[in-house]
Parts: sequence; C-alpha cells; structure tokens
Amino acid sequence: MKRLLLVLLLAAGPAFAQDAAPPPLKPPCDHLVQPCAVFEGWLVTEKIWTSATDPRTIVGARLQAEVRLKRWRWAVQGDATGVPGEYEQGNIETVRAITGYVAGAYDLWRFPGDVNFGPAFGVGGDLVIEKNADGEMATLPKRITAGIGVRTSGHGWWVYAIVGQNQAMPGVCGTAAWQIAINDRVASIGNVSVAASGTWTAKTGVAVRWK
Repeated sequence: MKRLLLVLLLAAGPAFAQDAAPPPLKPPCDHLVQPCAVFEGWLVTEKIWTSATDPRTIVGARLQAEVRLKRWRWAVQGDATGVPGEYEQGNIETVRAITGYVAGAYDLWRFPGDVNFGPAFGVGGDLVIEKNADGEMATLPKRITAGIGVRTSGHGWWVYAIVGQNQAMPGVCGTAAWQIAINDRVASIGNVSVAASGTWTAKTGVAVRWK
C-alpha cells in the first residue's frame, strides 16, 4: 500500500509542478502585424509665456493615447488645467481650460536607435472656461488649431513641428510640441508657437505619470 502511494505521488509530482508554474509572459505587441495602443495619464505643471501678457503657471491632468500600425501613428491628447491652489483632479468646477488634439504621422524614415521621422498633421483646440471680470468667457481669433508638418521620435521622446493656424493667433503660425522622458515617471513637456504677425506663445513644464 505504501509503495502504491509513493508511485502515485511521484506520478502526480510533475502535474502539481505544472499547476504551480507561473503563466507564460504575454509577448509584446508587434505593430508591424497588428495595431498596438499605448495609453498614458499625466499630472502636469506648466508655465506660459506670451508676447502680450505676463507669465503665469497652470496645473492639471493629461490623458493621451497612440495607436501604431506598421509605419502609421494616430494620437489623441486631452488636457484639463486650472490655477495652482484651486485645481483638483476630477473636480470639473476647478477646471479653467480644456484642450484636445488629434494627430497623425507616417514614419517615412527610420534610423538606428529606434529613431523615426516623417510627415504629420494635427488638429485641435482650446475651450476656455475661465470668465473675466464681466462674467464673459474669453474669445479666440480662430475656431481651431490645425496644420501639417513633420514628426520625429525615439525611445521615450517625440517632437511635432506643424505649420498652419493657431487658434489664439491671427495669420499663419508655426508650432512645435514635445515630450521628452526624464525617467520612467517624469517627462519634460511643452510647445512653442510663433505667428507671422510677430505674436508668440510658449509653454514649458513637467509631467508626472500616474497611469
């Protein structure tokens, strides 16, 4: 009887070991075969300079996503920002402005080190919720920001350079936007816009990943 139990235990051993083994790791998504999506959430602190007003600081949250398939990239980005000391994540009453953008790019050239470069376009705009002393919301010269240009990126960073129109400026305008990873959780972010009329605006800051 003891010998029979020993034989049964020895036979069942590999099965128990197989059950206890961790599941195999899921292979990474291959964008050359199927669409691959990346979602990110950030808490942001930025300072804004313009040619017409004094510098000011804003804080808020950013959600962005990118879908990559072969050489194509499709990205969306949305910001909700407010005044430091007032803004509370998830509390719509403390939001002063909402910004949303959609962009597409094609990695026409690829270089060593996973560096990509190619044509791009972008379209989006700001919704200013903050009211002035008369209780009126700010109005902007144009309905949207839009343009065509180029995109370059590498491991942990990307840069868009677009020429077209900026919602807050008259005439033709050039805009550059970037995100550069400092480490796994912190990135440098910003954008600069310069119009043919000579007006300009710049925004730089830091983003901390929360998702």
